[in-house]
Amino acid sequence: LGAIKGTGESAILAIVKERQAHGDYRDLFDFCNRVDKRIVNRRAMESLIRGGAFDRLNDDRAQLFASLGMALENAQQLSRNEMQTSLFGEDNGSAALQALQYANVPRWCAAELLQYEKAALGFYLSGHPFDPYHSELATLVRRSLAQIK
Repeated sequence: LGAIKGTGESAILAIVKERQAHGDYRDLFDFCNRVDKRIVNRRAMESLIRGGAFDRLNDDRAQLFASLGMALENAQQLSRNEMQTSLFGEDNGSAALQALQYANVPRWCAAELLQYEKAALGFYLSGHPFDPYHSELATLVRRSLAQIK
């Protein structure tokens, strides 16, 4: 996590400490509800999404990115609700968390995914911009660099 640009050591430590104390994060909404937003701010979360830190929870980074605002608003609302007692003594916080849905947006194309990954990490992790052209150039280039002596 420390390799992702835009995140600091204190944010990474806060994320790891919360996970160790209360278990794995279920989804983006659970993550936003549990971490301290003063330490792990929106910019850090955006960088984590772009870098693929949430891929285990949901591999659609465009959907995660588009849902981040809603997840943060929900976490803020749940925090306010915890400070107030319901008129009837009910706890509706967990129901509100479960009712949320991810935004319905198209997935990032491979080029966008790689561009955001490069910006967040400084290198390509899930592929390379050359990959779409590999089959076209295979007839022109008969040997890989590993085969050249």
